[in-house]
Amino acid sequence: MESETRTGLFAAAVKAHAALAVQKQTRTPSPAILGERWMPPDRECVSSVRRFVRDLTGDWKAGETVSETAELLVSELATNALVHSSAQAPIHVAVIRDDHLLTVEVRDSCAGVPSAGPMVTTATKGRGLPIVQHLAHNWGWTLTPTGKAVWFQLVAWPEA
Repeated sequence: MESETRTGLFAAAVKAHAALAVQKQTRTPSPAILGERWMPPDRECVSSVRRFVRDLTGDWKAGETVSETAELLVSELATNALVHSSAQAPIHVAVIRDDHLLTVEVRDSCAGVPSAGPMVTTATKGRGLPIVQHLAHNWGWTLTPTGKAVWFQLVAWPEA
């Protein structure tokens, strides 16, 4: 009796493992870098980064309103990077697809820790990260050897 139970459990485990293997094979390879770009340390170049992100999300058929939201959020992060990093260092922008999530990462040369304060609609500065925090599915930052990377995620492919 005990050997029949073990055989049944083993068969169930093999079946579950096989089902998981099939599921993994049908998933989109993750993560995939859709594009990356270096931006000169010039505020006038922020518009080209917005276009870059908007075009990539459109080409990859991201969900409705994702392109516009990603365009706004990358504009905020790129502007913050220019304001807070070395005036001589370029900014790196990467657009990544990880299953159903779009991740946009902005790297700069400043090792200062970003902080999203409260949203004050009448403020003339300091609204970037609160906007990102409010509109993004997720956001965060990581220190790098040369500064930091600030990123946000949006649900761009809900069917994935």
